[in-house]
Amino acid sequence: MARDLVELRVRAGELTGSGSWIYVWLLGPQVIYVGTTGLPPEVRTWLHLHDPDPAVGRLKARHPGIAVDDLDVLAFRLPDETDRPRAKAARPRDRTPGTDHSKVTIRSLVPR
Repeated sequence: MARDLVELRVRAGELTGSGSWIYVWLLGPQVIYVGTTGLPPEVRTWLHLHDPDPAVGRLKARHPGIAVDDLDVLAFRLPDETDRPRAKAARPRDRTPGTDHSKVTIRSLVPR
């Protein structure tokens, strides 16, 4: 998946305007982590992989195969009114092996 342009806005020394995101880490068909962030998903993914603090680099700390496994991260922008902790507490409803997770939608992740 290629993008031709990514705009990051820095105002008063802080990254702003990134919106809220929910993201799902996949190891094959298995969901291994669901998170939410106010950072661009690429930034949060990098932090998961590289930050030495286990509270920030959660996947590095929790997933021993991080250096060798092929993982995919799907990120979805959340509507502005969505409560991120509540969205994170939700999980994809269909965890059947072989499920095509490219069809995961915000509706399947955000509690009603």
